[in-house]
Amino acid sequence: MGDQKYLDEWPDLYANCHIIEHPGAGVAPWNYEKLYFTQGASGEIGSMVRL
Repeated sequence: MGDQKYLDEWPDLYANCHIIEHPGAGVAPWNYEKLYFTQGASGEIGSMVRL
């Protein structure tokens, strides 16, 4: 994304580098208000949907 395009080649350059595909990996204090989270019966966070 944006100015971090150089990171695209890292998985090819570094064997232990992996791309995190879980949508929750990008949640931060400045963007969580744009998201909707569900909660399971035991209190765990379920799915996340961008509003």
